[in-house]
Amino acid sequence: MLISKSSFSSRIWGERVGPFSIFGKGGECRAKLERNTSMKYPVASRILLGILLLSLVSWAGCGTTKRLYSKARPGVNSGLKKRILLLPFMDQAGVGAVRVREMKTRFISLLNKDKEFLVTEGSQQAISTARIKSPVFGIAVDPEQVKKAREMGMNALVTVVLPPYELYAKKAGIWPFRRIKRKLEIAVVVNAFDVTNGTLFLTKLESRKIRLPNLDEMDLEALEPSAYEKRLEKQFDKSEIDEKKLAKALKQIVKSQASALREALVEQPWAGRILSTDSGSIIIDAGKDVGLRQGFVFEVFGRGEPITCADGRTLYPLGQKVGEIKVRQVRARSSLAIPLQGGPFAHGQEIRPKG
Repeated sequence: MLISKSSFSSRIWGERVGPFSIFGKGGECRAKLERNTSMKYPVASRILLGILLLSLVSWAGCGTTKRLYSKARPGVNSGLKKRILLLPFMDQAGVGAVRVREMKTRFISLLNKDKEFLVTEGSQQAISTARIKSPVFGIAVDPEQVKKAREMGMNALVTVVLPPYELYAKKAGIWPFRRIKRKLEIAVVVNAFDVTNGTLFLTKLESRKIRLPNLDEMDLEALEPSAYEKRLEKQFDKSEIDEKKLAKALKQIVKSQASALREALVEQPWAGRILSTDSGSIIIDAGKDVGLRQGFVFEVFGRGEPITCADGRTLYPLGQKVGEIKVRQVRARSSLAIPLQGGPFAHGQEIRPKG
């Protein structure tokens, strides 16, 4: 059989050996890959379900659910721009620095096509990738990076990883004309973290398959045992990859991933924090750069009890409402606010646009 253990994970067509099993198993607070599933309903049930849905739409309107959802999450439709820290792409597949730069440039362009976000490119990660293994697939981020992003006033931290290639192989034809057909799966994983509370709000894997040249089973069997084993262990050579097909696949993946991240970011409520308080004046981490205006009113919340995950991350649930503040003076990246009601107000408390 052609498939064998190596530095990248492998599959046989029709059999899945756990996505990115080389990353190992993770602990709690893991993100789960959403899978599309299909359910079979009797015809009568489908008709009844359709009538019910039409009734709900005609009575409530198409946007009601989204409006109610937005009202339950203050800050979703605030009009304020979100600051995004994008860490360097991690090329575990070995596509090369030039192609990675092209992917990142296109990714940022598609993500911010409507200028809704302030995207900052992070510096090279200082830790080994072996220390940031994901519970399910791709990568999780070093807690220190989340802390740094929080200190920079970011709303979200985004990581992008190109996992090692995965090989599919199957035999086709009859002996002695049997061939081994192969496909290579190229994938990109995007993880997005809410910097304010430390939660992972998006984990998405997108992949494409490209064909590799077929192998002649007779040629393999004619090799010396040592060479045969070496050929099986190697599995494929990067020179076998069609560069045009690879470029096309990566372009499609980047477009899909940028769109998914953009939608997820739009649905995330805008959140900031109080930087300091002094004699009734409150400094917050939002300014002209995010579109803040004088007179803007924020609700202020305390932090809930911290939750520590098995991967080292600390989550901070939203606590009780403390009060409200009003922006009095807008600066470049921060603003001066005054209390409207409630209190006491303190450094680190979370702010969200009212209404």
